[in-house]
Amino acid sequence: YQMTNTFEVRSPYYFWNQLENILGATFRADVKFMKLTKDRMGCVIDVPSKYEEFIDDTWCDSNKVTLFKMTELPELEDYDPRRRFGNGNGHGHSNGYGNNNYGRSNGNNNYGKSKRESSQ
Repeated sequence: YQMTNTFEVRSPYYFWNQLENILGATFRADVKFMKLTKDRMGCVIDVPSKYEEFIDDTWCDSNKVTLFKMTELPELEDYDPRRRFGNGNGHGHSNGYGNNNYGRSNGNNNYGKSKRESSQ
């Protein structure tokens, strides 16, 4: 299935919420794959076949969002949330101050120390 929208979205969460709001939490939980289209104005959804009749009976397109059984796979976004932070190799997260210490103490904080150790 493909869901389309009238505006660009930053992440697939908008579409996940649309599915849950209209088709319910059980349906949303059974959908295991969703990927944004390259233009970020839609997504592709892998819907279990047991829901086809349910979608036909329940879903109503709005003036912003449509859901349809696609015949061709559109070009998809190359979105990987694991590459969103760090240096692109999946390692390192900044603490917001430009310090990529990978969770190790640099001696300037009291994280991982007992109260006795930090007061010395």
